[in-house]
Amino acid sequence: MTKPDERATSSRAILVVAGVSALLAAIVFRRWLSAEFHMLQAMGTIHLDVPTEASSPSSWFAFIHSHRAVGLLLLNAFDLVNYVLVALAYFGIYSVLRQARRESMQLAIGLMVLGLSAHLASNQAFNLISLSDQYSSATDPNARSLILSAGQTALGLNDPTTFGTGLFWSYIALYLAGLLISLAMLQTRLFGKWTASFGIAANMFGLGYFFTSAFAPSLSVIPAIGSAPCNLVWYVLSGLRLLGVAKERGYRPSQQ
Repeated sequence: MTKPDERATSSRAILVVAGVSALLAAIVFRRWLSAEFHMLQAMGTIHLDVPTEASSPSSWFAFIHSHRAVGLLLLNAFDLVNYVLVALAYFGIYSVLRQARRESMQLAIGLMVLGLSAHLASNQAFNLISLSDQYSSATDPNARSLILSAGQTALGLNDPTTFGTGLFWSYIALYLAGLLISLAMLQTRLFGKWTASFGIAANMFGLGYFFTSAFAPSLSVIPAIGSAPCNLVWYVLSGLRLLGVAKERGYRPSQQ
């Protein structure tokens, strides 16, 4: 049977991991680093010609072959790490809010698991890296044609704004989970109204991006610009609060 002290230690460890994960997701492994790259490119900070979403597979293969690390960034490979970190952060938040908001938190975690699974299964970044290597070494014209066809399919699947793809649904699930968690935060005192408000704004903007991309593409820049800073602040505030709760649970009057 697990002793109370052992359970407390385990609980604190979960909160510490969750808090650190939230901070890493905000500061290091941010979602859609490709968008930040393109913004810096537009500002003239980065001088590198990169393929666009409409570019041919051969253009992508050539770029990936010459700039592998940047290719991974542009193909949102780092979102794989972000998803895992966010999942750990969400599980930590769930551990402290499940008693007060059990049903909504269970639904949020369910959506997070579905979104994580879909994203891990659907992200084509490493598949495109492999296809690029195959294309550069292939000499048979028929083989190169087949690789180009596979590359075209992979590029389509790797676009999260394409309705019906795994990436599309993974992002929808992620933002819905975040919205439920933010609403649960708002109804408790543990995280505070500011943290909850930034979370609600971040996830509403995130969901709005996909709807505007589908029905009003010219307006999609608005939620895209709004989501990123709100997400960053929400993750930082949530991470710091999780670490604070972990510290509070480790407090013992007899240790003074």
